Amino acid sequence: MTSTLFKLHRTLWWRTIKKNPTVLVSAGMILVYGLLSVLSMTVQVNSPEALHAPVALGMVAMLILSLAMPANEQHTTQETFRTLPIDNLKPAMALSSLWTSRAMLTILFTIIWAGFGFTQLPVGQGIMFIVGSVMAAATTIIYIDVIAKVGSSRKEILGIVGGIGIIAMIFFAVNISSQDAMNMPLEDIGAIASWTPFAAATGWATGGIVKLLIAIATLALGAWLWWRDIEVSPVQTKERNKTDLRIPFIPNTPTGIEFARSIRYIFRDTRLLMSVLVLPIVVIVLMVQSVSQGIPEIAYTALVICGLLGGAMAVNDFGYDGPAMWLKMVSPVQQYRLILSRHWAHMIIPAAFQVLFAIVLVFLYDDTSTTILVGLVSLGVLMTSAALSLFLSAFNPYPVAPPGTSPWADKSGYSGAAFVAVFALMFLGWIPVAPGAALIIFFGQPVIGVLVALAIPAAIYIGIILVVKKTADDRMPVVYKKVGAWVR
Repeated sequence: MTSTLFKLHRTLWWRTIKKNPTVLVSAGMILVYGLLSVLSMTVQVNSPEALHAPVALGMVAMLILSLAMPANEQHTTQETFRTLPIDNLKPAMALSSLWTSRAMLTILFTIIWAGFGFTQLPVGQGIMFIVGSVMAAATTIIYIDVIAKVGSSRKEILGIVGGIGIIAMIFFAVNISSQDAMNMPLEDIGAIASWTPFAAATGWATGGIVKLLIAIATLALGAWLWWRDIEVSPVQTKERNKTDLRIPFIPNTPTGIEFARSIRYIFRDTRLLMSVLVLPIVVIVLMVQSVSQGIPEIAYTALVICGLLGGAMAVNDFGYDGPAMWLKMVSPVQQYRLILSRHWAHMIIPAAFQVLFAIVLVFLYDDTSTTILVGLVSLGVLMTSAALSLFLSAFNPYPVAPPGTSPWADKSGYSGAAFVAVFALMFLGWIPVAPGAALIIFFGQPVIGVLVALAIPAAIYIGIILVVKKTADDRMPVVYKKVGAWVR
């Protein structure tokens, strides 16, 4: 039975690969960047302690990827076979966990680094290092599987944690590269990491039985969590949290309820949440470069880019409703009121982030007048982005994948309408503020320039609101025809 179930998993896994080649593309990217990282670190190893740093960094990277972007390649699960008379699923599930792209990559990197570590240590320590590397790989694969199982019921929480983890990884990488990537302190990192669950498995090879105990305890905990998830029946009645949709100071009206519901839903849907997390990622990367290099223009560029990206979350409001959109169509509320409520709910977070970022820059750099000018112009860019997103949402809707779909399995971005939305935001968002920026830069008219950079986007925004208000009721059947089914 174990062999049959394992063959079933491999067959379904290969069908998934053929149906969704982005899994191979993502695995290829991880492979390329992983090999480059391994190659760069081999020339920096100058002591036995330095060997532990790549082990810890690799485990952390794989776990963060599993949190933020689950691959969803596991096809042999206890939920699928719960009602069938199969005595023991555990051996088949264990083998299936090894037959996934992330597990294969983990094993490959482990073999490469274990072989390299063996050549850098005495024979006895080298053998211990290989044993520890196997333990580290097993720990990583088990926790990847545990995260995948937990994620089936806690996608929102894991999405937030994973998104924050990716931001931290980018911050770390940029910070290291800004100082000097070739002088990365592997010895110091390895010495500390060898006392943590991330590298204790190999850390004991260079001394310390306590490190071995930490590694065994970490592996045992992962195995227990994996085992418990299989033993505990997944068919349980969830107590739904009937959260009040209202938000303080928001009117208790149909439009107010739609506004409040949309804001609350942002943090429950990883599709929307990842759109929000793009902004701090851009800010962190460019701000680190700006401060480390002493070039404020990089931070100013980040402010403008945030304005361009601000409307990304509101560019396809109807698509996120999917089949449930008919509820709004039959509601006794004018459609444009619900549309604008949803739109402004999706724009309030980018707008608040934009203002906060501009205020931070005012206090961070000495050239206050230039910073204020750039901040005001960036608000014009944000208004343009918001206007475009509202227009595209009403006249360029496209279906999306259902909530909870893995980013690797999401095909909604392949449609022509999705490409139109992205390119419209990136290439048209700055044009209405260009005349005002030109007055400031080339003609030395900051006051007039700022007024123009704000007035033109505001006029466009108001005009599009009026157009949407006039055409919303008539367009709803057409929009529902386009977005009324999920992309699978």
